Order: sequence, then structure tokens, then C-alpha cells
Amino acid sequence: MNVQWIDQVEQLQTLVERWMNSNVLAMDTEFIRERTFYPIPALLQICDGEQIYLIDLPAIGSMQPLLELMTAEKPIKVMHSASEDLELILNEIGAPMAGLFDTQIAAGLVGLPMSMSYAKLVEHFIGVELAKDQTRSNWLQRPLTENQLFYAAADVEHLLPIAERLRAQLADLGRESWFNEDCAKAMREDVVSAPPERAWRRLGYSAKLSPQGREALRLITQWRDEEARRANRPRGHIMADPSVREVAEQMPESMEQLSALLAPSPRRRHLRTLWDLMHQAWSTADEDCPPPGPEPLTSAQRKRVKEIRAYLANDAEQLGIEATLIARRRDLEHIVRFQSVPKSMQGWRIPFAERLCQQLSESPEGH
Repeated sequence: MNVQWIDQVEQLQTLVERWMNSNVLAMDTEFIRERTFYPIPALLQICDGEQIYLIDLPAIGSMQPLLELMTAEKPIKVMHSASEDLELILNEIGAPMAGLFDTQIAAGLVGLPMSMSYAKLVEHFIGVELAKDQTRSNWLQRPLTENQLFYAAADVEHLLPIAERLRAQLADLGRESWFNEDCAKAMREDVVSAPPERAWRRLGYSAKLSPQGREALRLITQWRDEEARRANRPRGHIMADPSVREVAEQMPESMEQLSALLAPSPRRRHLRTLWDLMHQAWSTADEDCPPPGPEPLTSAQRKRVKEIRAYLANDAEQLGIEATLIARRRDLEHIVRFQSVPKSMQGWRIPFAERLCQQLSESPEGH
């Protein structure tokens, strides 16, 4: 398939006008994210079924010429394992992408491994073995090497025929609505990029933390996320996860104690800010602190999790899909603790969660 290099805004604008009349496009991105909070866009690959376009994003200067295309429901954008691409697009255009067809999601729903790589998917459907040696390449260098150009083009060359095969299988299995739900969730802004005030949930914490320790964790992780975004540095460069946890657990009562816990992270200029956050946490009433995390499961509860996992495995086997695609371990633990549908098991997963709840109620003693 012919490959065209695009490095002029006028070229891109002309192509966007044409692509807006397309039904479907294959897309992928290449970026660098080693020492920054936000990914640095390097390349956007698009295939319309007849030609592959490699768009030089640093030369274009911005993804804003792609705003209308990316936020339109049509054309459908076929991507594989799109979470990082979606984050990049959200950061660059300021709005979540619409019209996603994620081939990794589709593969899981038709019975292929949930985390199947693009290379394995191409080998499975097309019978072509792709090179993998450019995955960690420097995509910001110019000119790109011949190997990089070949790799970048191959990342979108086979997506459209694979999507057609997957779409047909989803239809045969009656799982198109399941697929649409999961793709819609993947595109949601709060899923693509969690706001700083929810950063403490990503880190998690011990159920043994005091109320003020939980508040310190919340305040510090929110500050760290905001600072990382402002400085465009990785979270760990601002303050490492182990340091955050240790401060929340120890709740130092002096700046000297705090400083000892922080060494060698974060830099000294953050010490006063962190001390102010500690004071704020100390002065927060128990009822205004984040709720405690769940206590460890009892032996009886662990037994119940094992029981309903067996029921779930039976459902998954009948469907020919992996059980973890329906429910993860933390979902099963929620069901055992509360005998209710977890928030993460919505849409097509609700009937499965309800059946697991019913199994628990019908077998109260775990038999």
C-alpha cells in the first residue's frame, strides 16, 4: 500500500475534508513519554483503505486541524488498545475522541485473549508476522529511519480488514451492543484522564491509615498530580509513591520528621507545601476525611469469592470468553462484601453480577 508523508498544515486540512466523508479510518499514534507527564506527540498514522498517511505532528505543530475529525461519530476510527492514544488525543485537542472501534476490545468479546497484541492479531487474521524492533524507538527524531517508517505504516495497514472480520463475528454472536458499551466507556473523559482530586484512588491505601492519614494521602496525591501537570513531569519525579504512602502512614509532627521521610524525594522546594498540607490534614475532622478502605476479607469471605468465581468461570466458558472480561477479582470481592452490583459492572455485565448475587443468597453457608 502506498505511504505518504504529511508535514504541511494545508495538506492535512485537505485530507481532513476528504476523510470527513469516509465511513471508517484506521488510526495509531507514536509518542514519547519518558520524562514528561503528558505524552509528546510524534506521529499520527491513518489508513483509509487505499493509502497510508504518516502525519508529522511536530512539523504540523498542533492536532487542532484534526479536531472536527476526531470528535465526529463518523468516520469510525479503528484502533488497537487505544487507551494511550485516546489520552494523547484528549490532551492535544481538548476533547474526548468519538467513534472508536477498538480491535483489542472486540477480540476479547469474540473469544480471543483479552490482551492480545496487534502483532498477534495480525498474525491470527492476516497470517503476516510483524517486526517488533521499533516499539521503543525515538519517534521524535527526523528523519525517521526506513525501519521506523515501515513499522509505523504496518501499525495501520491491516486494521481495517481485521475490524471487518471482528465486526462480523460480533454480529454473529449478538455482542455488538456489548462492544459498543465497552468502547463508549473507553472514550469517556473521566476514564481516559482521571482528575487530580481522584488521584488518591489510583494509588490506593491501607485500611489501617488513620482518618487524617487518609486525608493527607488525598491532599498530597492531588497536589502531586496538579504539580506534575503544571511542570509537565512524571508523578514520580515530583514525589515517589513510597514516599507518599510513608508520609500518610507516619503522619510526621515536625518539618524535620517530614524531611527525613522525603529524602531523596521530593526536592526541598516542596517541603513547605507538604508541611502545609500536613497541617491541613491534621485539622480535618474525622467525618470529613475520606472513608476507610475495606478490611481484608475473612477466611469465610475468601471462600465465597472462590465459589462465585467458579460460577463466573462456568458462564465465561459457555460464552467462550475470559472470565475477567466479565468481572475482575475486586468486583467479586464487592459482591461478596455487599451482595450488590459493583459500579464497574454496568450495562451488559449487570445480569452476570445479579446472578452471582443470587448464587450467594441461595447458598448462605457457602455450600
